[in-house]
Amino acid sequence: MTSGGRPKIVLLGMMTPMPVAGVVWQNLHYLLGFERLGFDTYYVETHARTPSMLMSNSEDDSSALAAEFIASVMRRFGLADRWAFRALHDDRRCYGMSELQLERLYGEAELLINLHGGTQPLSELAATGRLVYLETDPVQMQLELRHGREETLEFLEPHAAFFTFAENWGNPDCRLPVSERFHFNPTRQPVVLDLWPDRSPQPADLYTTVGNWRQDWREVTFEGERYTWSKHRR
Repeated sequence: MTSGGRPKIVLLGMMTPMPVAGVVWQNLHYLLGFERLGFDTYYVETHARTPSMLMSNSEDDSSALAAEFIASVMRRFGLADRWAFRALHDDRRCYGMSELQLERLYGEAELLINLHGGTQPLSELAATGRLVYLETDPVQMQLELRHGREETLEFLEPHAAFFTFAENWGNPDCRLPVSERFHFNPTRQPVVLDLWPDRSPQPADLYTTVGNWRQDWREVTFEGERYTWSKHRR
C-alpha cells in the first residue's frame, strides 16, 4: 500500500448491507471524485449489520461474502489495496487492510467521512477529531433534533463537522426546524461524468429504477402531514 505522498480520505460506507446499484454508485462517485481532486481514497466498512442480501442461506459465510463483494468493486476501479471490512456483526475479523494498517490510516487521514451516517462513531473514529457526518437523506434527522431525541444527539456529538443534502435547509422558505446545536453545511452528490456514458435508450414498456421502490418502514410526520420514502404511493 503506497500513497505517493498524497493526502488521504477515508470513506465510511454501507455497500454490503444494501449491495444495489444506487448505493454502490453513490460511494464510487465520492471515492473516485476525491481521487481526481488529488487525494488517496480508502473505503472502509466497520459496522454490525449482517450483509443478508449477499447470502443465499443462513449457513453462508456472510463476512467472506461481504469482503469479496467490496474487493471486486475496488479492483474494478483501481482501489484494490485501499479497502477494509470489519465484521462487527460476526467474528470482528478485519478483511482487506489489517487492523494495524487501519489504525494507522485513521491517524493519517485528513478526513473520515461517515456517508449517510451509516457508521456508528466508534471511539477510534471519533478520537481523530476529523470525523465528518455527511447526511444524504434529510428530514428525519432534522425532526429528531427538533424533538431532542437523545440517541440522535449522542450519535452526532462525536463528529467534527456536518454536511447535508438538504440544500435549502435554514432558508426562509424551508419549513424544517434548524438545529442550534449542530451547524449543517449544504452539499451535493458528486458525479464523475465519464462513468455515465451517453446512451440513447430504446423505448420500453417497463419503467425501471436504481432506487428502492417500496419502503414502508421510514415515514415521518411533520406539521400534520405524513412523508414517506416509498415511491409506490402518490
